Amino acid sequence: MNREESIRAIEELAAAPAAKWIGNKFVDGGAKLLQKCTRCGAEQTLDLPPNIKGPAVVPIGFDEKLYAWKRSFQIAHEGCVEEEAMS
Repeated sequence: MNREESIRAIEELAAAPAAKWIGNKFVDGGAKLLQKCTRCGAEQTLDLPPNIKGPAVVPIGFDEKLYAWKRSFQIAHEGCVEEEAMS
């Protein structure tokens, strides 16, 4: 991903309705990233590449993998607001 693609991806993730109720944190000593839907309680983890020291050392293709992982979780949990409102 180049800089412009990264900016677009960040903006798209931040603008998604589900971004308001999906939390993220590092777990297992920073070896994994956890995302959790605070509406339904579903969790998902992603193994992070070892020894990430900053943007210059991220393995090729990891940005795309991270974006796809986060976006698919958002899409899967967009309906959680409707389920919450119906109860």
